Amino acid sequence: MPWVQRMAEIANARFSRERISDIDLAWLAPGTGLAEIADKLEIATTPPERQYLSSWPVGQQEALRAAIYSALNREPRLPVTFMWAPGYDYELSIFETAGTAESRGGMSILLRSRYPGDQFSAELTERGIVAP
Repeated sequence: MPWVQRMAEIANARFSRERISDIDLAWLAPGTGLAEIADKLEIATTPPERQYLSSWPVGQQEALRAAIYSALNREPRLPVTFMWAPGYDYELSIFETAGTAESRGGMSILLRSRYPGDQFSAELTERGIVAP
């Protein structure tokens, strides 16, 4: 299992109904990058993990941060579920289920990217075909 999947599992525990109230909303201030957020939440614990998160396009990082901020800036806070899948490019999908009398609802976030360290991507960058 790739370590990106492991980070998703840790994030799911941190953003669960039982633990979401422990997260400081200030950690999700506008302009805060994914690597910094994941470091504070002990989701990304190694330099390669933080480097991978920093490699995401800035617009997608900000969209993800804003979605999570929205989930936490409610009363009660909305649990968030994270999923990762391999893909060709960076892709972000956000789904939200409205609350009902039986459930407060939830947000699901699907992240897709190449496997970290994907050789094809690295080779294209080295040859100047794609920007780093």
